[in-house]
Amino acid sequence: TRIHEQTARRRYRGCSAHHHAGQSYACDYCTRVRAILPGEGCSRNKCDENVAISAVERFVGDYILDHAGEFIKAPAQESGKHVAIVGSGPGGLAAAYYLRQAGHAVTVYEKMDEAGGLLTYAIPAYRLPKEYVRRIVAAFEKIGIQFRLKTEVGVDVTTEDLEKQHDSIFFDTGAWKRQIIGIEGEELTTFGLEFLIEVKQWMKDKPGKNVLVVGGGNVAVDVAITARRLGAGNVTMVCLESEGQLPASVEELNRAREEGIAILPQWGPVKVLRDNSKVKGLDLVRCSSVFDENGNFAPVYDQTVKKTVSGDSILIAVGQRTDLSFLGKELELEINRGLIAVDSESQMTSKPGLFAGGEVASGPATVVHAMKTGRKAAAAMNEYLGVREAPLDGAHGKAGGFLEFDPQGVLKATKAKLPERPIAERSIEAEDTFGLKWEEVLAEAKRCMNCGCIAVNPSDIGTVLLALDATIKTTKRTLSAEAFFTSTPVITDLLDADELVTEIVAPVHG
Repeated sequence: TRIHEQTARRRYRGCSAHHHAGQSYACDYCTRVRAILPGEGCSRNKCDENVAISAVERFVGDYILDHAGEFIKAPAQESGKHVAIVGSGPGGLAAAYYLRQAGHAVTVYEKMDEAGGLLTYAIPAYRLPKEYVRRIVAAFEKIGIQFRLKTEVGVDVTTEDLEKQHDSIFFDTGAWKRQIIGIEGEELTTFGLEFLIEVKQWMKDKPGKNVLVVGGGNVAVDVAITARRLGAGNVTMVCLESEGQLPASVEELNRAREEGIAILPQWGPVKVLRDNSKVKGLDLVRCSSVFDENGNFAPVYDQTVKKTVSGDSILIAVGQRTDLSFLGKELELEINRGLIAVDSESQMTSKPGLFAGGEVASGPATVVHAMKTGRKAAAAMNEYLGVREAPLDGAHGKAGGFLEFDPQGVLKATKAKLPERPIAERSIEAEDTFGLKWEEVLAEAKRCMNCGCIAVNPSDIGTVLLALDATIKTTKRTLSAEAFFTSTPVITDLLDADELVTEIVAPVHG
């Protein structure tokens, strides 16, 4: 990719600029919290192992954060417009940044004591220490973004007031409410997300000696590892899904196992075993399947196969729900299954001028997805406000053209791996991994074959189509070859997941 080319050519600022523009302002923490980028499709696998993309981008992200004043700048001119961001999670921060770059006055309303949403309060410090988010927020404040903390929309200020005071609004309040699973004795269990929030803020006591965690996603893994590091002697994850269907990444599951956490796939909780108000364990039943033929959540249980597991504490981590009570009745926004309904392209709600993104519009999703919705919303809000989106300063916004190919990239070379803290030294407070050194980053960047995972290289048919001034038609749009094949910092895919090339038209010459 362009980032790896710039890194391999020792262009510190060049690769940082491209990374900064393509991954929004959040490149530093994004590489720490997002799922590991898939390596199955990396052409490097044909030689040895896929490129350690996250490790390279983490180095670049750290560089950007250390030089925030160089990359996070105030706009050249003001637009005269004022926008509100409700919620300062990853989507809200992304929208705030890009809207400020367009010259708007931006005010972020956050009910908590600090900005950052789940980044600050729910992601364990061993993955993302608070200092990284705080430094980004501080950089935002320096370019004029205002944060109104301890201000709960719907309580301290109404949405009707926000409409009167601002030209447009973006909602990113997240999904923080507990998901009720409906088992007997559920009132004796603890909400996993709430547990993580309390631990990151103040709690350091172990939740129990024998802890059961219900759930199989990455949040459940965070809950299990946190409980283990707080001193729980035994921690067991109870999951509906089979081993191959577990929603948590393979890397996270391996990390849990190496810390002694047991995983019980294909079991569903039925009843909390109790002795008066004390938890004693869980009654389980075998889960035959989790999804129906259409991919909808519809677990099927085999009532003839049952199991009992002992435990003195049960943490539920099966997802979260949104709380839309802050909207009030006056907005009359369209709601779909507990989420704010939005246009998938613009993130606009059913009411013009009001936009929403992140989990309040999509349900539980990744940090990267939330950032993407914030970025899309910012572009659509600019269009709504009649303000042309300003290109990012200097090299940040330039189209990159074709990548250079380094023949050294095809030679076999060992994949770089982030150094990790020894298991015996891991805690809930210190980061588990360390960044690569510059020499290691340089060597890893050179392993990238510039094969065209984001933009094509000169050996592809793209050069021919470009020379012929061809037109590419897809199931969604028609593009010139130049527009289709030329990379820019904010392009992450040439085609959408549901988009196919249907026709290539080249003019007749001579």
